[in-house]
Amino acid sequence: MTDKTVEEIATILEGVEYDEVRVDNPYYDPNSEWDTEEFWVERPWESFWERLIDMSPELPRSEEVPGLGVVHFVELEDAERHVGHVEVVFRICERFFSKKRGYYSSYDGFVWDGPVTEVRPAEKVITVYRPI
Repeated sequence: MTDKTVEEIATILEGVEYDEVRVDNPYYDPNSEWDTEEFWVERPWESFWERLIDMSPELPRSEEVPGLGVVHFVELEDAERHVGHVEVVFRICERFFSKKRGYYSSYDGFVWDGPVTEVRPAEKVITVYRPI
């Protein structure tokens, strides 16, 4: 059980950095005057939030974070429609947290401008209407 406050958890997660990696340039041509770089050096993710929501099937759905332990991805709301509000839910030990008030746009990608808050699972009953 993590005994850290929500603010401490948010600060630790905001400070997570990823090492740069070498990426082969698929357009490299040693005879070209334009594509002279054989590879690029880049960061795979700019923030913990990008890594958490990366939907690549080969990535694990959890990650060890120094100072917190294992952080588990739980849910990403609205990512499939790629419009408007998005919210990511994650779990540390038995506590659930949410990074809210983000949005997705095709120009910026995911932008997270909301705080981390502690949440709890709750059932929600909805009514849908189907053709007769």
